[in-house]
Amino acid sequence: MIILELCFIFLATSFPGNAPPPAGWFPQVMPRSDIYLTDICFIDSLKGWATARRSPAEDSAYILYTSNGGENWNIQYKNKYFLTSIQLLNENTGYSVGSAPPGVVLKTTDGGLNWFNVISLSTYPIIDLFFINETTGWLCSDEPFEGGMYKTINGGLNWERQTGSGTRPKQMYFLNQDTGWFVSGHSSGSLYRTTNSGMNWNLQYSFPAGLGDVYFFNADNGVVTSGRTYTTTNGGFNWTMSPSTEGGAKLSFADDSVGWAGRNFNRIAKTLNGGKTWFYQSSPIFDNTGLDSDDSLKAWAGGSGIVHTTDGGGLSSITQIGTELPTDYILYQNYPNPFNSTTKIRFSVKGNNVNVKIIIYDISGKLISEIINQNFSSGTYETDFNSNNLTSGVYFYTLYINDKTID
Repeated sequence: MIILELCFIFLATSFPGNAPPPAGWFPQVMPRSDIYLTDICFIDSLKGWATARRSPAEDSAYILYTSNGGENWNIQYKNKYFLTSIQLLNENTGYSVGSAPPGVVLKTTDGGLNWFNVISLSTYPIIDLFFINETTGWLCSDEPFEGGMYKTINGGLNWERQTGSGTRPKQMYFLNQDTGWFVSGHSSGSLYRTTNSGMNWNLQYSFPAGLGDVYFFNADNGVVTSGRTYTTTNGGFNWTMSPSTEGGAKLSFADDSVGWAGRNFNRIAKTLNGGKTWFYQSSPIFDNTGLDSDDSLKAWAGGSGIVHTTDGGGLSSITQIGTELPTDYILYQNYPNPFNSTTKIRFSVKGNNVNVKIIIYDISGKLISEIINQNFSSGTYETDFNSNNLTSGVYFYTLYINDKTID
């Protein structure tokens, strides 16, 4: 493994008064410091909800609410449930699912001022839900004995089981009342599809690793995440693996091009071409497993905290500099240095399909962010690093080339 290391100095600057939001992803304040977010849902740029749990998980579960884009988050609901997913159809009607320990379905008709238990379906957790309107929706459990897909057409009062436990569904996405997909599997992944509102679910594709999430832009084009990210252009019958970054835990797309995938290690992956290629953005929190976006600039992520961006996440591209082919691996000094907001990091690689990682550490050796982790062909590249919520100090950035020793 080749490791090259340089350092930079960041000078934090405070902005008085009504300063613009920080660049990139920046933290928002949670109402408690000991809770972990499991899902986020925004219906516009201001109103949003999130499910959270305390650590350890067997303590209480929470539903949080903001009316100002996350500047303030308040506890709206608390109970002994373990809530995994939340969806608001509008500012009044919404659902949340989880376990209590039996599978529980919560509903609100007044914007979350009151949440009531519609029904307990199973003795096992419910993982995900998807409502196409206020009355018609699906939920799923991947429990091996009593799991499966369930559907309601009366706002959650009654549920019909559509698939057996053998399918082990984890996440789903519906285009309309007829056409939808769900992903399943742990050591290996499967994609199921329906074209008749779930009356029949057919195995459409098998993947080498368990799947994390699924999203479709239309009847032809979609994205799934597993150990890597895959895209389809024929409705899910064939899939192409993205050449860059690992897969994400959760997907959120602002439009047919711009989207994000939640990651850990202080990273969020972003795409500008509908999932065909991805690059990493720096996040001030370690886990970013829940995601939602309002447009191509405003998005939120949650896990070990809540983060928000108003500029699309900061890092927008990795640019190749010139056409000369390098003869060695080079990590250049960042510029400007010192800096107080954004600095440019440049590196050179030789060869084809070279895996490149650039990781930021603080002076104690603590990992701050992995800003790049993807494959490159021979060339010199440059990217911007946004300091986000860093405090003033000395930081090191390290270039890793492939996961093997090179003489």
